[in-house]
Amino acid sequence: MKILFVSSSGNFFGGEKIIFSLAKEFKKFNYDIHVLIPFKGKFSQELEKENINYEILNIRNSFDFKCIPTFIKIIKKIKPDLIHSHGFSPNLFSRFVSFITKVPVICTIHVFQNHSFKNFGIKGLWYQYIEKFSYILSKKRCINTVVGKYLIKDIEYLNPVVIYNGLEKSDMQYLPPEKIKTFGMAGRIVWLKGLEEAVEAFSICLIEYPNIKFVIAGEDITPEKKWEKSLKEKIKKLGIEDKVEFMGFVDNIEDFYQKIDCLLLPSKKEPFGLVVIEALLRNKIVVASNTTEILSKNYFEEFLINSKNILDFADKLKKLLKINSNEINRIFYDIKTKKLLENFSKENMINNYFLVYKNLLKKNQ
Repeated sequence: MKILFVSSSGNFFGGEKIIFSLAKEFKKFNYDIHVLIPFKGKFSQELEKENINYEILNIRNSFDFKCIPTFIKIIKKIKPDLIHSHGFSPNLFSRFVSFITKVPVICTIHVFQNHSFKNFGIKGLWYQYIEKFSYILSKKRCINTVVGKYLIKDIEYLNPVVIYNGLEKSDMQYLPPEKIKTFGMAGRIVWLKGLEEAVEAFSICLIEYPNIKFVIAGEDITPEKKWEKSLKEKIKKLGIEDKVEFMGFVDNIEDFYQKIDCLLLPSKKEPFGLVVIEALLRNKIVVASNTTEILSKNYFEEFLINSKNILDFADKLKKLLKINSNEINRIFYDIKTKKLLENFSKENMINNYFLVYKNLLKKNQ
């Protein structure tokens, strides 16, 4: 089988890690793997390490229709059996190209923003129209997947299939901490992650627990670094600069997890942040927003928060700061935690995507 993955970024964040994991695994099965990325960066460096073929296709946004001729040329050259795209704009143009070339396409939706007129104005109406139109064109040979059920209510018209993200265990062994002393966040520095809300809740905890710390791993990929500037202004205003460490982009994620006891993910949009699995696999407690699907359903619901309610957020962190090692061990050696990690394993993810690939190809024979 020849698979062409299409990425929305040349950076190496959650979505790119999933593509990378899929590409590596299917390459082990002797599948012919190719990846399209919009620009060279950390992601292309990782692909080169694994000798995975990639090409540049500069899809910048949903208005970038001039990418279609180049996309078609790449399809004719590579001759893939199927396309697997990730992200709004790559999904959009992959559906158009699938309609033109007759190559089946899987479109994975990691994060969905409500493209209403209220939120986006005229652009919101464009996003709604163009996505529906692209799906109608490619419907016979397109399957859409989402990484969480939480997203389905906004995109029912795409008839999506739920395939949860999964990761393999770390080579490093982490024991649960004796006490929670250091909180951390990892990923892009952007408004939807809830970073400013996190540092505000953290600053409230500092009044009672002055020795705690906050570590942030990741970078702001906007040219003007507007989100990072806003975050640092917030930290300065709160007077907690000496308690917050910025690590920047981390090549080895273990460097980050060795520093923290508890991961925070007060995200405003993501139903399934990949860092949640990363942290749980390393015996880290996770405090996340109540849209984080993986932690709901009787698993870690006691640590789910409304990121807009700063006082509630701070109270949840204080609760963690009070517990002892026995309580921490109870959380991690509970049968529910073990079951959770089994359900969201890399093996499950790979198997589920393989079945979708197989069904789509059979449907289009």
